[in-house]
Amino acid sequence: MNIKSNAKTVSINNDNRFWIAILLMIFIASIRYGIGYDYYRYVARVEAFNSINYSNNYEYISRFIFFVANKLKNPQLVFVIYSIIIYGCIGKAIADYSIDKNEAVIIYFCIFYIESLSTIRQAAAVSVILLGYKYIKDKKLIKYMLVCIIATLIHQFAFFAIAIYFVYYISTTVNIVVSIVAFILSNYMLNYLAPKFYIFRLLSVYLKRTDQSGKIWLVLYTLIFIYVFFILILIKRKNNLIDKEIKRLLNVVFIGTICPYVLGTGNGHRIGEYFLIFHILLLALCNNKLNKSMKYAFNIMIIIVYIGYLYTTIRNGQYYIPYVSIWNVK
Repeated sequence: MNIKSNAKTVSINNDNRFWIAILLMIFIASIRYGIGYDYYRYVARVEAFNSINYSNNYEYISRFIFFVANKLKNPQLVFVIYSIIIYGCIGKAIADYSIDKNEAVIIYFCIFYIESLSTIRQAAAVSVILLGYKYIKDKKLIKYMLVCIIATLIHQFAFFAIAIYFVYYISTTVNIVVSIVAFILSNYMLNYLAPKFYIFRLLSVYLKRTDQSGKIWLVLYTLIFIYVFFILILIKRKNNLIDKEIKRLLNVVFIGTICPYVLGTGNGHRIGEYFLIFHILLLALCNNKLNKSMKYAFNIMIIIVYIGYLYTTIRNGQYYIPYVSIWNVK
């Protein structure tokens, strides 16, 4: 009885720590001031958004959020609402799907959290897509497509996340071949589709842009993919068995990894993030196959990556520190 009681207590404590971490992420993002490269643009947009149809450049759910914030004369409300959507969905997805919640939340914080303070609408759409992972696993295409439609109402590029369902189930060989063909044909296809469809026209505009952040993430995600591949080699040598879920998630993150190479560092890494977010499930699954010392080494590596990314963004003028809250502004 005592053993069962102690195990239950440990489980409750782990759950508490996990949800406290999620609530802290929501709180920090909600009360920030001037943090993230789109912060002031969003504030200006809220102040101008006196009609729900003020701008067609924003998706319907995003328009509604901006409109409500404008009517309540509170631009900060936008960041509060998006923070709840982003980290609430991430927390729910990790709680439901991850083999190790605490490790998954560390991975998310170190790899994705900082970027989410800038790419707010995209981060919200990405979190909704991750929450729909259940429908991919259960092979419920219609329900997953409904999830994608909801995400598209937050950020248009969530449209590309429909491909995740099909990528998840194809073989690795087919995945690689299709990726090579896509790499060769990408510019031609984009030029053909851009005049016909708004989303591809928007993408072609963004492709002309490059950003330092995108270049940093290209290197980062490539290194993480190499790390995962290395772990899989160790697993293969150890027991000659790799779980189907690991193989399928590897398919998904592979596409995300090559996106910046195919589509450029600007929106390549933005579209890729819909695929790369599944790293928080894949890495925890892979690390579960390792011994404790190697798991600790991985967590240390992830923290070093976090510090390195933070330092690099500061050097390039995307200031995330010193952190400023709304209560520090006079």
